[in-house]
Amino acid sequence: MNRNYHSKKRLPEWQEPKWFEDSYSRDNLYLDRWGTNIRASQSYRMDLSLNLIREIILRKKAQKILDVGCGLGFFAERMYSLNRSNSIHCCDRVEHAITEVKKKYPQFSAQVDTLPDVSYASNMFDIVVALEVIYYLDELDREVAISQIHRVLKTNGYFFISGGVNRGDNYFDSQRIQYLIKQFFKIENVVYNYSKLSSVYEKYLFGVIRLSQAFKNSNPLEIDFVDRNKLLKVILRNRLLYSIISGLVGILERPFLFLLQNKLLSKISNRMSQMLFGEKGATHIILLVKKRNGIRKSG
Repeated sequence: MNRNYHSKKRLPEWQEPKWFEDSYSRDNLYLDRWGTNIRASQSYRMDLSLNLIREIILRKKAQKILDVGCGLGFFAERMYSLNRSNSIHCCDRVEHAITEVKKKYPQFSAQVDTLPDVSYASNMFDIVVALEVIYYLDELDREVAISQIHRVLKTNGYFFISGGVNRGDNYFDSQRIQYLIKQFFKIENVVYNYSKLSSVYEKYLFGVIRLSQAFKNSNPLEIDFVDRNKLLKVILRNRLLYSIISGLVGILERPFLFLLQNKLLSKISNRMSQMLFGEKGATHIILLVKKRNGIRKSG
């Protein structure tokens, strides 16, 4: 049963299947909508996440780990590199992303699967990871998804979840998601990522890089932020302006990529966001939780 995606009610764009399919460029699969493989802030957040579960992954006993919403497998690869005796299972709703995971990581088990329901057997995994995934669901399906993850985890298994906060209704409310999690799990650790400043400058750096790549593939008008900007579409339909902008973004691509991948700049931005904005500078919540034997429902 997948209520979220079979509802007759019109879904927000970011919950539509096509939005996810379009999030991975077929011309350059490693340049996804989020810049997972090239943005320093993404790498920094993965490092922060990995440090939280490092001790569990490094246990000598071989463990089964499920990465829900694995994308192109970047975080799954990091987990596997820590302990190659573990068995890595990946799932994502985007078929061509899973196809790439199978090609690049044949040692992983990968399949197309979609939250809020997952098709795995009960009590199957020692660890389930869902990074930047569950907040795409509505409130009802978030609860269903978390209960399903509780089902597929072994007793005393760990669930590792992260998502955006302080960024509007489409994201988690920090207190509400912790309250929901407590209905099913015991919270072991909570950390926050502070990328309020880096998210501002990275938006423009990454936009130029995506545009440059699109010019190389002769399809700049197909980029989402171009498609939404009427003025930019008019400009790019002019041959002279098209040629000028193509040359300009081509020149800017390399220095912008250097800044985008600069981990030191990202780290400094995170520290400054925390110092300047305090709790309001937090952009992501990361939780490590442990499976409870029973499920306590709120009254």
